[in-house]
Amino acid sequence: MSAYYSEIKCEKIAEKVTKNLKKWLKNKRIVSSSEIRRKVMKELKDAKIAFHYDKHLPNLSKL
Repeated sequence: MSAYYSEIKCEKIAEKVTKNLKKWLKNKRIVSSSEIRRKVMKELKDAKIAFHYDKHLPNLSKL
């Protein structure tokens, strides 16, 4: 992400995504890593960042 934005902007994006993810998780008892991944992808509004997030995470089904 830092290839496109300053460190400060990256931190703000991460903070916003984390805040929204915590709200989403608050009342859930069980959540899969795939659900978390999909939610983070929805929260990442920038297509370039979402693409890099998706492509640089390991394939969870192969672990």
